[in-house]
Amino acid sequence: MKGYLVVNNFKNDDKFNTLYNYLYNAFNKEGIILEIKRAIDLSLEITSPIKNKPDFVLFWDKDVYLCSCLEKQNIKTFNSAFSIFYSDNKILMYDLLKRHNIRIPKTYFAPKTFEGLNRNNHEFAYKVMEQLSYPVIIKEAYGSFGEQVYLINNKDELDKKIDELNYKDFLIQEYISSSKGKDVRINIVDNKYICAIKRINNNDFRSNISSGGTALNYTPS
Repeated sequence: MKGYLVVNNFKNDDKFNTLYNYLYNAFNKEGIILEIKRAIDLSLEITSPIKNKPDFVLFWDKDVYLCSCLEKQNIKTFNSAFSIFYSDNKILMYDLLKRHNIRIPKTYFAPKTFEGLNRNNHEFAYKVMEQLSYPVIIKEAYGSFGEQVYLINNKDELDKKIDELNYKDFLIQEYISSSKGKDVRINIVDNKYICAIKRINNNDFRSNISSGGTALNYTPS
């Protein structure tokens, strides 16, 4: 069996290269050939039918357009273009979870603005804070490794962060103090539970391993 590991064309740092090597070695261990492909390599191919199609594509990028083109050539992608589209945008994902009656913290989406207009007033945020109490969480719609997630402790920090975000899409969310520095990640494949980890970070409100968190084996209830 042969697959492609599709990676971003411009992201080339130790954090990502380490992940790519983990995946490559894990597949190799199972006797599966995994060929690393940059997005640009496939972007030039998908204008016509791909020759010698892989059995699957492990899509480790957020290029939903490229992923969709691969699917149109009947190539199985993990994850799907649909999954990437929603999971890459926290606002769309929280809306999807809510529509499926999955409990989430109280979440409010900032009204849309555009580059050049920015946000010349913070009326929306002040109205949200009539429903919540500090601290709150601000999350940019797009981001990875917890790097675009912020703990906001007061009005001054709120104003400052909104000004910094400029025209970027973001949400304001209820802070769950009992989950400070910890979370559970559960892997589901084909609607079946595969495994789970609990992440704990004693030095940050975010649980991300890249920001100092530790992963532990976990069995969900």
